[in-house]
Amino acid sequence: MARLLRRIPDGALAAVVVLGVFALQLPFRLHWVNLTDEGAILQDATDILAGRRMYVDAIHPAFPGVFYLTAAVFAVGGATFDTARTFACLLFAVTTGLAFAIGRWWLRPAGALALVVLFVDYRVWAFPHWHMLSYSSLAVALLVGATALLGRGFASGRVGHYGGAGMIAALAMVTKQDSGVVGTAMLGLAILAAAPEPWRRRIPAVLWFGAGVTTVFACIVVAIVWEGMLPGLIKHTLVAPLHGLTSFSYQGSPPLWPLFAQDAELRARAYSYLPSILLEHYWPALLGSRLYRESALPDLAMRLAYHLIWLLPLMAAPLVVPSAPAADRAAVVRRARERLVVLLATAAWLAFNRPHDWIHLLVLYAPALLVASLLAARLATGAGRWPVGVAVGLGLAVATVVSVRVALDTGAALGAPVRSPRGVVYATPAQAASLQELVDGVAAAAPPEVPLASMPYHPLVNFITARAPLTPYYSIWPGEPDTGRTETVERHLEARPDGLVVYNQSQVPYFARMSEYTPALFAYLADNYRIGQQLGGQPFGFEFLLLRREPPPFGRSIVADALARGVLGVTTADGVERTIPPDERPRWVGTAVWPFERVLRLTTEPGATTTFRIPLTPGAATRLHTSYGVNPDTWSLLPRFRPRFAIAVAAGGTETSIADATLDTLVVRADRHWTDVDVPLDAWAGQAIEVVLRVTSPSDVPSFEDRAGFGEPRLVP
Repeated sequence: MARLLRRIPDGALAAVVVLGVFALQLPFRLHWVNLTDEGAILQDATDILAGRRMYVDAIHPAFPGVFYLTAAVFAVGGATFDTARTFACLLFAVTTGLAFAIGRWWLRPAGALALVVLFVDYRVWAFPHWHMLSYSSLAVALLVGATALLGRGFASGRVGHYGGAGMIAALAMVTKQDSGVVGTAMLGLAILAAAPEPWRRRIPAVLWFGAGVTTVFACIVVAIVWEGMLPGLIKHTLVAPLHGLTSFSYQGSPPLWPLFAQDAELRARAYSYLPSILLEHYWPALLGSRLYRESALPDLAMRLAYHLIWLLPLMAAPLVVPSAPAADRAAVVRRARERLVVLLATAAWLAFNRPHDWIHLLVLYAPALLVASLLAARLATGAGRWPVGVAVGLGLAVATVVSVRVALDTGAALGAPVRSPRGVVYATPAQAASLQELVDGVAAAAPPEVPLASMPYHPLVNFITARAPLTPYYSIWPGEPDTGRTETVERHLEARPDGLVVYNQSQVPYFARMSEYTPALFAYLADNYRIGQQLGGQPFGFEFLLLRREPPPFGRSIVADALARGVLGVTTADGVERTIPPDERPRWVGTAVWPFERVLRLTTEPGATTTFRIPLTPGAATRLHTSYGVNPDTWSLLPRFRPRFAIAVAAGGTETSIADATLDTLVVRADRHWTDVDVPLDAWAGQAIEVVLRVTSPSDVPSFEDRAGFGEPRLVP
């Protein structure tokens, strides 16, 4: 077999690799959905085809490369999930073919094919970035391509190879701020430090590389300026991310030491640190296993995964720094190529910015795998060839068996279809049910030409429902500066009162909620929109609120007077009553803005009833308007919360009940709304009365300050 492989040209083998890896991915390409990153790429690409401008009509913090490339692909194949994921499969297949070509610099054909197997296994564990369209994976693919071309330039000495590599690297630069820019700079440094040429010839080689970079970059900048996108690009892709890095707290890598001990912080953030594909299907089983509970092996594996990205190039550096004998041209070229790849892997590590979670780590691992193959090749020399070959073969066999099993299980788990105007995509049964409700609910809510805003993020909502944007902001991130964003969004919402607004209850767990980081915009939504329909919300699915436009609140708010003069008390389950003293009242009662209502929130205690009495003397022909409900941001949270709400009017020693209901928003979907209450006060006109608001908490839950609330009480003439 080895002799047969050596007879086949490397180009032919690389083509077979590309075709084989491409075909291998196709059955799984539509299984899984990404609401945020890929959703933005797909939707922004359709915007470009519709004549909208990036950073003006469609705002995103990433560089434009992937958006315009995807738009070109959509122009050929149609703006569908199938087109996007097929392109993603092709992108990884080409990257793997390039890895085969690079591996042949120091491996025999069989060894290079083993590297291909390693890349296919890596594709499983690098889920989801190589599975979907991503600016990060595109940048890595382009840098690997530029590296392969530079390696050819090292062998040929042709300036065209250096210039072409610079042009490809420039495309990586305009695709991803960190990996693209750092990788391009490192490739330029590699020419100076590693090219197998005398110093007097390295300078022209660097200049040719720089000319390729400059030519492509200048053409793109001219096009951006011509379209009037440059100010927005600078603001949203440079200034905003820098602000986020300095003002937003992102997690770092787990510490390497102690190596063989459980790490409490790693486990507390397991959903971010552990392999994403395991979390999709195996998380409950893994969490309950003895391996996870009683051993430190998962912690060790994660530590190594997060630190090998810099340990591998560090281990390889001493092997490639010594120069080969100048008389041996082949050895000189090989050593130069080895240095090139080690520097590329170093650039990938330097580009590993926070958050240091699994998906951002693994997408950058391709250069580190090339370095691993280089280390294996160095070990497999002389007498060590067969032991290393056997060890690598056994390791790859085990990794491949496990990877195939994980891929098949995940594909089966993500097998429920979602049918949309953009074609069919597959997810878990719960996710598919949620997304299908979203697609159908939006279609029933308004004609297709009515635009839609998805807040605070999840731009896939626009793509999967085939809706034009209602505002330029697809994502309202907590780490971005709000320099004109709120005013821009409100202006577009005012211009299209018929537009649809979808609020995504399913948000990033470690991000603040929208009401915390953009309170002005959230309050605007609360004043002008109400929950029209709850969509999704199945356990382990997605949850959306379809809002409806309503006039701002009417009547006169009595909240300030209520907080100043109201009487607050708590009655325990055994009948003991106590009045809350003034110094404790802020914890027990206060105002808040919840989706999508200004509320008077009441703290609840296990098994107790919290009562707030608001003194009032109504006039003639006056009514009281309020509502009651559980904070929508907590509908799906555990533990199960089943509060009993009651509203009454107390006068002359008697109480008249107005409303009395027990809600169970975790289980009963019909309870997921605000229940409006209008109380005619004509019968008590001119009398001193009390509006009594009560919440009784079940005894099997802890105390809550943010779950039970009444709509801002208002007197309406």
